[in-house]
Amino acid sequence: MRRKIMALTALGAALTVLSGCANILGAMSYYLSPEHRQAALYEPTTNALAIIIDGAPTEPDHPLFRQALHDKIVALFRENNVNDDVVPYADQLDLQQRMPDYSSLTIQRIGRELGVEQVIHLQITSFSFRDTPSHPLVNPHVTLRVKVVDCNGPAKTARLWPETSEGWEVECSRPAQEASTVQALDEAAAKLGNDTAQLVARLFYDHTLEERVPTEK
Repeated sequence: MRRKIMALTALGAALTVLSGCANILGAMSYYLSPEHRQAALYEPTTNALAIIIDGAPTEPDHPLFRQALHDKIVALFRENNVNDDVVPYADQLDLQQRMPDYSSLTIQRIGRELGVEQVIHLQITSFSFRDTPSHPLVNPHVTLRVKVVDCNGPAKTARLWPETSEGWEVECSRPAQEASTVQALDEAAAKLGNDTAQLVARLFYDHTLEERVPTEK
């Protein structure tokens, strides 16, 4: 009986060692295995391009959110060799002021007015910042839909990507934080714009799935 107990104990110890080795080998296999690459979901033109951002009808967003979103996408496109010929955000604002009927124009028409080949259209569908204007905390959250539109072809085939007419949904949120001053509100809006840009831009270039999506601190 005693020998049987000793044998079972030895067997248990051996299995424990083997289990530990298996865990170590599994971890080594993970870190030594090739990186998993996600190809770009769509490759936009390398010619003139515009990034048009439209707000949600009933939920006003923040102007610095749009500015940061646009400028960060432009920077990421340059960094990842997607496109370095994006129309400046100021040109879009100028077009809005010059054309009284801007809100009624199609994305194709806006793109033609800006002299671009394609438009990446970002339609904000929901935007929440704080519960009430006097609330000291902000809970930044945005949902938007992304489309790529051809500016020169027939209207019926203007949407180049994605296949669904609703567009590709992107959602971004940041942790709640205190923002009791105008400066703090502006910074929170810009950070949300930068974080959202990371999610939008990587739709258009190859990236490593294991890589953590950068976020503002």
